Amino acid sequence: MRPTRGTSEFWSGAREVLIEAMRRVHGPFDAYLRAGLGVTDETVAAVRAHLLE
Repeated sequence: MRPTRGTSEFWSGAREVLIEAMRRVHGPFDAYLRAGLGVTDETVAAVRAHLLE
């Protein structure tokens, strides 16, 4: 079953609300990774290196 237009608009709006709440609490995305998820600088560097390979 495909989502209706109203459902799609709902999830799009819900996503924006969640992103804005994350930004208010943690600031930029890298701050969210560190403070919100506990990701270390070493992990971020390793992921970046892996993605650039």
